[in-house]
Amino acid sequence: MSTVLITATEPEPTRPGSGFVPPCSDDDGRRLAQAALDATIASVSTVDVARTVIVLDPESPLTTGGLEVLRPAADEEDDRVGAAVAACAGPHVIVRPWTPQMGRGLITDALEALDGPYGDAVVGLTVDGSWWLLGLAEPDPMAVLGLPLRGAGAGAHLLDRIHGLGLALGLTDRLLAVERLDDAIAVAAELPGSDFAAVVSSVG
Repeated sequence: MSTVLITATEPEPTRPGSGFVPPCSDDDGRRLAQAALDATIASVSTVDVARTVIVLDPESPLTTGGLEVLRPAADEEDDRVGAAVAACAGPHVIVRPWTPQMGRGLITDALEALDGPYGDAVVGLTVDGSWWLLGLAEPDPMAVLGLPLRGAGAGAHLLDRIHGLGLALGLTDRLLAVERLDDAIAVAAELPGSDFAAVVSSVG
């Protein structure tokens, strides 16, 4: 039973999009964060999987389009994501909502890779050295527990952990993560005519 987890957890639960502030206002930062999540939901919703789950902080105000939601009662992001992984059965892909340009194809490709003889894990890194996708053929919270999940170096830590677990690893495309307004503007240029681009235009 395949699952896609969208992990929209935030270091500051009451301020999704806080990475955009400044130069954005708090309200515009939240709008950008919601737009990135909405674009991610739109991509994931077209993928043929048994479950699609959004993982949020207990008090996050982000809306989820009616999808299944998990709100693990944990203070740290790695504990929340680890709890979500433990709730899976069979192959699953974790995507972060900060790469709205991911599209359906990369997620589908990752799931297909996990079905192959050498597909224990798939990782998608970001331009800034973090990661946007982690696929596992079998649930193992230790893939993320104890790791920094954000910022430069997070991708290298994840790769080291996957290798340390003895898992066969494949890599997917490296993407620009929308962490700041300049990132959002650059990604919006890749998605002309999209709802995400419209929100970015109204802010930037």
